[in-house]
Amino acid sequence: MTSNGKGILIAGLLVAFGTATWKPVEAADLRRERSGAQVMGNPVAVKNWTGAYLGGNIGYAFGSSDIADTIGTPGFVGLIPGGIVPGQLRLRREGVIGGVQAGYNIQTGSFVLGLETDIQILDAGKSASFTGNPVLGTPLTTSARSRLEYLGTLRGRVGYLATENVLLYVTGGLAYGGVDSRASVNGVLAPALSWNGSKSEVKAGYALGAGAEYRLTANWSIKGEYLYYDLGRQTVRTTPNAAAAAAVPGVVYDARIKTSGQIIRAGLNYAF
Repeated sequence: MTSNGKGILIAGLLVAFGTATWKPVEAADLRRERSGAQVMGNPVAVKNWTGAYLGGNIGYAFGSSDIADTIGTPGFVGLIPGGIVPGQLRLRREGVIGGVQAGYNIQTGSFVLGLETDIQILDAGKSASFTGNPVLGTPLTTSARSRLEYLGTLRGRVGYLATENVLLYVTGGLAYGGVDSRASVNGVLAPALSWNGSKSEVKAGYALGAGAEYRLTANWSIKGEYLYYDLGRQTVRTTPNAAAAAAVPGVVYDARIKTSGQIIRAGLNYAF
């Protein structure tokens, strides 16, 4: 073989070797680049929902249905048909609500089971009054007031992952709150006639609702939630003053107040 032939052969072998070596290296580099692009294009880390979390929330309490039924003694209840006192007073409560929550989730497949507790402070308290037809020479003004000072819940959650980062859930369980109620009757033209009473206690009931939670990052998530709560009824007994006890002995106004309402709120959670 001539020297020119040998040179052509050696050059061809070098080109073939270089091509064979470059192709797998190039393929590996492309795979790394594509993988990096996918990570950069999806900043939300995929993470199991199992674990503890802590957060805060703010919302609005509305549609409260605090109804004060007149029960009292038979002598007082007997004044209802004559329009002298009301059969009931409706107390509407609306206001801002905010607080903190904590919980724990367990993910199994596309389902998430959890337990959550929260405590809320309400900026809401309402009163109502009724002035009826005269009796004993004067109309009577019957009043009731109710204030829910705080509201807490302990609820289970059952959720379904619509996507890896979107959780839809229903929730329900115990609700409790500090309820402060007052009731009174006063003579309009005879202010010496007066009945007054108050009661403050922790009431327990239930809460039901639903919501959605969206994971922003591996640790942070936001949620929107609706809750209905019912804390049952509280009875406030009034006591007549000396003038009322002497003028109409044995006639006492009692109010039975039902506390319930609805909440919509937004929250922010940090998962550990």
